[in-house]
Amino acid sequence: MLGTIPLLRNIGRNVLAKLYVSTYQMVLKTGITLGKDLILLYSDYGIELPNSKSDFVYSEIQRSIEIVRSRLGVSEVPIE
Repeated sequence: MLGTIPLLRNIGRNVLAKLYVSTYQMVLKTGITLGKDLILLYSDYGIELPNSKSDFVYSEIQRSIEIVRSRLGVSEVPIE
C-alpha cells in the first residue's frame, strides 16, 4: 500500500511524525498549547469507511504517534 500513496512514496513514511514534531516544537516557542489552542487535524478523502486505505492510514497515524512520543518525551499526542 505504501507504494500507491504518492505523498508517502515521495516524501517518506515518517512525514506525519516529522510534521507533528516540528509543529509541536514551533508552538512551544510561542506559548501556544497543542491540543488546546491548536489542534492538528488529519483529513484524507476515502478513509471514513472501513477499507484497506483507512486501515493503512490508521496504522500509520498510530506508528507516527509512537515516534512523536519517543522524540518529544510526551505521553499525550493530540491529533484528530
